Amino acid sequence: MNITLIGCGWLGLKLGKSLVSENHTVFGSTTTKEKLPDLEEAGIRPFLFNAVENEHIPQEITTSTALLVLTIPPIKRDNPFTYASVLASIIAQFPPDCQVIFTSSTGVYPDREGTYDETYTFAQEELSALYHAEQAVTNAIQPSTVLRLGGLFGEDRHPIHSLVKRGSISNPEGKINFVHRGDVINFVKVLIGSSFSNEFYNLVYPDHPERGAYYHAAAKHFGYPLPTLQSGDTTVRIISSKKSTITLGFSYNYALDLLDN
Repeated sequence: MNITLIGCGWLGLKLGKSLVSENHTVFGSTTTKEKLPDLEEAGIRPFLFNAVENEHIPQEITTSTALLVLTIPPIKRDNPFTYASVLASIIAQFPPDCQVIFTSSTGVYPDREGTYDETYTFAQEELSALYHAEQAVTNAIQPSTVLRLGGLFGEDRHPIHSLVKRGSISNPEGKINFVHRGDVINFVKVLIGSSFSNEFYNLVYPDHPERGAYYHAAAKHFGYPLPTLQSGDTTVRIISSKKSTITLGFSYNYALDLLDN
């Protein structure tokens, strides 16, 4: 399959390399010439593209693409519609039968107590830039799947590395909603070859340990001083990923304590 990745950062580059290993032809975008060799080394066919500048993707790429994967982060957070506009402009360059995967975030859900799944109905005041971006993707003529990713972690990336700099953990009795990059990549592979019908999936590891205990264990693992636990109100917010396991039979293989893998 010919696959185009828009955004070859920490997630996109690894995803592209994995897809190449399974004999897919992968085109990947970058905004800087300096990153072109990294993509080439991974077996990705690189091209320069700046989504914010409303640039055009080479037609020889768009017309041959069967799957478009969008992994670019939110743009201009001060304007909730800019991100959506950029995504819509990109998708419009591809054929009507091109399938689209958009990596959104569980941050689209309200930051308050509750368990959230894909059936959640958003109130007007909860319509964020992420929400509008998702709508731009699903309103396009191309069939799409939106992946709402939990907090990403994996080799060389974990929130504890920045959290310890603050020295304390807020909401320590709250819950962790993380997903390993490896599970995200595996889920994308499950989608390849399946039918797309504008579906949404939360991708979050099914276990939800308490924040304080989890971060203390991570700090010990990496040899950091233990952050203090802030007292105050507790907000238990859980993102359910049952749909991904029930509908597609997906198994999460990267546990939350696999901090080096």
